[in-house]
Amino acid sequence: MEAKKIWFLNHYAVPSNYPGITRHFDFGVELVRRGYKVTIFTSSFDHTSKTYISNFQDRYKEEIVKGVKFLWIKTYPSYNGNNWKRMANMLSYTYEVTRAGLELEEKPDVIIGSSLHLFAGLAAYFLAKRKGAKFVFEVRDLWPQTMVDLGSYKRHHPAVWMMYKLEKFLYTKANKIIVIPPRARDYISNLGVGNDKIIHVPNGICVEEGSDNDFQSLPTELEDEIKKLQSMGKFIVAYTGNHGVANNLEAIMHTARILLDSGYDNIHFLLVGNGVQKEKLVKEAKEFKLTNVSFFNPVLKRQIPRLLSKVDATIILLKETGLFEKYGASPNKLFDYMMAAKPIISVSVFRDIIEKVNCGKVLPDTKPESILKAVLELSRLSLREREEMGIRGRKYVVENHSVSVLVDKLIKGLFCCKDMYKKFP
Repeated sequence: MEAKKIWFLNHYAVPSNYPGITRHFDFGVELVRRGYKVTIFTSSFDHTSKTYISNFQDRYKEEIVKGVKFLWIKTYPSYNGNNWKRMANMLSYTYEVTRAGLELEEKPDVIIGSSLHLFAGLAAYFLAKRKGAKFVFEVRDLWPQTMVDLGSYKRHHPAVWMMYKLEKFLYTKANKIIVIPPRARDYISNLGVGNDKIIHVPNGICVEEGSDNDFQSLPTELEDEIKKLQSMGKFIVAYTGNHGVANNLEAIMHTARILLDSGYDNIHFLLVGNGVQKEKLVKEAKEFKLTNVSFFNPVLKRQIPRLLSKVDATIILLKETGLFEKYGASPNKLFDYMMAAKPIISVSVFRDIIEKVNCGKVLPDTKPESILKAVLELSRLSLREREEMGIRGRKYVVENHSVSVLVDKLIKGLFCCKDMYKKFP
């Protein structure tokens, strides 16, 4: 029997030797191990580092990584921030990925178009129709609702109105819809989409990650900073990932100011990543002389375990908009923190997991006073108590969010459902 072929269209996908989103690569490695053929169509311009990953002359370049085929699509222009250039890059990806897909002779069984942006879903729909494949739309963020709730755009803005229409079109046309936020199915069902069409496959972790020592070492500057902080007896609270509006890192800046003003000089925040808010945050740290905050560039996905092994606690925040509270979220960093067996300071969005497992402190809100209280409470626990918290978190994530468990869900949803073989909408 010929191996089933799956295409993932994800503008921002990368393998684990780059910083960024490795969900589809991790899934791909597991799927290949089980006998599937996997191709990931991604952009040659890396969203995390804001640089071109590979310099090549053609419109796209093929590369095999651990059995997974990557098609690096050349996209233009480069960008830094959420501006017209980023939108142009999205449209460039959509056009070029469609061209590349049509040029390939391979006929996939399933084409999965993954948001962040809806245009990847549109390209996947078009290619699926032309290739005779099943179209699956993966929802990582509820676009455009997230932008509206964060205050980036008004609901009745013409571009937002158009995206609402496109969103509904993709939900209607998809054979299946994969949702990552745990309660996103409620949002989609409210738009008139059948609940039986929706599969929940959250983010997770690769249990084997970190076993390959080739990618264990950290950048020298970061390694030296951690050693210095440890030698000074600092309690290190780490954040890894995007420095965007939704991540609410401004709350950490305010907490750092209160800590210094109150004489708590043993707490240090280590922020590792990049994003549209980073420049503003760095400027604020300098302006208020926040010596208890350090910023570093993103590290490779496979360096995250080593980084987290060296800190005392972790933190995950989100902007309080009501959207995340209502539909949930499934950020990779949450599972990275749990896998690293570190206690977590978390917003109430993740209360169900954190309190059920007892692996950290849940904030009632993101006011600096609430964060301060949680940080101090964790810092005053014994090392053994914090280790036990971390061990409980690791046990839970291995049993419920390992890639092998999630791929089981994916395969069952894609290939064991009669709905997948109905006539293409």
